[in-house]
Amino acid sequence: MLESWAAGLPCIATPVATEGMTLPPELTACIAASAPALAKLTVSYYQDQTKADTASAAGLRYVRTELNENEVKIRLSKALGLPPRNLPAPPGPKTTRNIP
Repeated sequence: MLESWAAGLPCIATPVATEGMTLPPELTACIAASAPALAKLTVSYYQDQTKADTASAAGLRYVRTELNENEVKIRLSKALGLPPRNLPAPPGPKTTRNIP
């Protein structure tokens, strides 16, 4: 599910798959608990491009804001009772050397 959202794809999910996540309404609308409800929801998103595009954008936003490296480090530190660590600086551009 998270991989789908990160790729910009809408994803229909079960309550178990989204347990513990605080999702926006555009993503909670993609949750169904039974097989018939999952099928019906899947068809509705397949047939309604606007609905699918809205869910896609919401999924991308969720992954970028809630599951980025810094957020994961902060939440993991809190869960472990540790002070948050600063993120390392991103690596600079790669350089190549010609070695004879």
